[in-house]
Amino acid sequence: MQKESEILKIELATTHVDLGSLTALLHRAYAELGDMGLRFKAVDQSIDVTRQRIAAGECFLALIGSSLVGTALFIPSHRTKGTAWLNRPDVASLHQLAVEPTYQRSGVGRRLMEIVEARAVQCGAVASSIACSSTFTVGAGVLFGTATSSHKSISTGNP
Repeated sequence: MQKESEILKIELATTHVDLGSLTALLHRAYAELGDMGLRFKAVDQSIDVTRQRIAAGECFLALIGSSLVGTALFIPSHRTKGTAWLNRPDVASLHQLAVEPTYQRSGVGRRLMEIVEARAVQCGAVASSIACSSTFTVGAGVLFGTATSSHKSISTGNP
């Protein structure tokens, strides 16, 4: 849990991001979901897949001190694709929302969502899509409850 003395900082990843640490964070954050049988790419994706995925958008990092405690990948509307919904010019998407297990339920994920939604508005999106498993209704409900944009959708693919 985040302590009051710990200051959360969100920053945009640079080309010098430690992909090994980011991939390891994704694995830890998604491990419980993998154990439940949910097939998220982040459960076991390689460093190369992490590199490819973050190259598609804007990767935000949540840091406390120098420790990476969370991440979210924002894909602007001009780069979303794959379904009729995502092909719309006014729909942005969120991928790889992950929080270090010891910091889950401390507001880190909520702050990442706020940053991503603000970016979506800045980019002219009127709606956002959160990429998650179609079987992940409980988690999606938690995310949707914190969101401020006009519409959310659940991908039935392998996010």
